[in-house]
Amino acid sequence: MRIAHLTITFLPTVGGAQSVVHMLALKQHKLGHKVTVVTPWNSCQAVKRLVPYTMRPLIPLGHRLSWKSAYSRLAREVLKRQLRREQMHAQFDVWHVHEPYPSASLLLAALGGGPGTVLTCHNADIMEPATWTRDARKSEAIAQTTRHTLQTADVVTALSESMLQKYLELGVQRSNACLIGNAIDSTRFDAVPMSDAQLRDQWGVSPERRILLTVGRNVPVKGYHVIPSVINELESIRNDVTWVIVGDGSDRVAHGTQGQGCRILPLPPISAAGSDFAAGRLPPDTLVNLQKFSDLYVSTSQMESFGCVLLEAMASGVPIVAADAPGVSELIRESGSGRVVPQGDPRAMAVAIDQLLCNPTECQALGEHGKAAAASRDWQTAVAAYMRAYEDAREAVACRGASH
Repeated sequence: MRIAHLTITFLPTVGGAQSVVHMLALKQHKLGHKVTVVTPWNSCQAVKRLVPYTMRPLIPLGHRLSWKSAYSRLAREVLKRQLRREQMHAQFDVWHVHEPYPSASLLLAALGGGPGTVLTCHNADIMEPATWTRDARKSEAIAQTTRHTLQTADVVTALSESMLQKYLELGVQRSNACLIGNAIDSTRFDAVPMSDAQLRDQWGVSPERRILLTVGRNVPVKGYHVIPSVINELESIRNDVTWVIVGDGSDRVAHGTQGQGCRILPLPPISAAGSDFAAGRLPPDTLVNLQKFSDLYVSTSQMESFGCVLLEAMASGVPIVAADAPGVSELIRESGSGRVVPQGDPRAMAVAIDQLLCNPTECQALGEHGKAAAASRDWQTAVAAYMRAYEDAREAVACRGASH
C-alpha cells in the first residue's frame, strides 16, 4: 500500500507523537509498504538521511515561509498546492494525518474526496479546544474547523476511550471512529547498559535517596505548577526523595523549590543517537536507565491523549502515581499499574508517593501489572489495527465513487 503520513511536528524533536509516527512508518516500511512522511522542511532535512522510508518536505522555501505562517491565506494556498502535487506524484492510497488542525483541514481542502484519509489526534488539545489560543474568537474558529475536519475524515482513530468519547461529542459518527492505543517495544526495557550505581554517580544522586521520575515539556497542561506544593508536602513526611524531571523547562520547576531533604533534579530533553533512532531503538538508553532505576513515576498532567511515558514506566516495571486526568487515569486503572489521586491535590499526591515508597510489596505488584499490560501493547498489534483503518478509509472512497 502507498501510505503518506502528514505531520507538522516531527523529529529531531523527540516527543511521544513524533516517536509514534516514526515507529509506525518504520514498521510499515519493514512490512513492504511504500511509506512517505510529509513534514515541514526543517524536520525533513534533519532526519531524511537517517530513515529508510521516504521523506518529503513541506514548504521548500524553508525559513522564508515558516509553518507558523500557514494560517495566512497565501501560505494555506501554497500548502494545498504542495499537497496536491505530492498526491499526483506518488498516488497515495491513503493519507494518515496526525493533527486535525491545520494539517488535516488543509489536506481535505486540497484533495477533496480523493484518497482515503485517516486522522489521529496525538495532542490532548482536542479535549479542550477553547485552550488552543488566548484569543477566544480564534479558538472558536479553530474549533469549528476541527469539528468539520473530524466529521469529514474517512476514519478517525482515538488513542484512549476518553478521546473517543470526545470525538463523538464533536459529531463524529461511531461507525467512522475506532480505538487504537499507542504501542511500545517492551523488550527495550529487558536489559539496561548502565547499573544503578553508575546512574546515580552520573547524576549525583546518593544511594540512600529514593528517585521519582517525571518526563515531559514544562507546559501548562502538564501540571508542573503543582510540583513545588507536592515537594513541600513531602518535606513534612520524609527527607530522602530526589524528583528527576526530564524535559524542556524542567529548570523552571526546580527554581526556588529546593527543600532541606526533598530535592528536584532538572534534566534537559534526552535525544536518541542517530543510529538508534533510525533502527527504532526508542526511547533512548539514558531514558530507559532512568525509568528502570526510578522508584516511582509521577504524572501531574491535567490531560493526555494517551501518555507514552506512562507506557514506558509500565514496561520498566515502575509503579505510577498520577493525577486523575483524561487519558491517564483510565490507562492506570485498566492496567492496575499505580495509584490515581485527585487532580490539584498536592497533599493526596504526596501521601500516595510516601505510602508506595514505604510498601515494596505493593510496588512490586503494581510494577508486575504494568509490565504485563505494556507487553500486550506491541507494535505488531497496533500496526495491524492501523492497516485495517486504512482499508476502511479506502473502502469509504470506493463507496463514494460508486454512489456518483
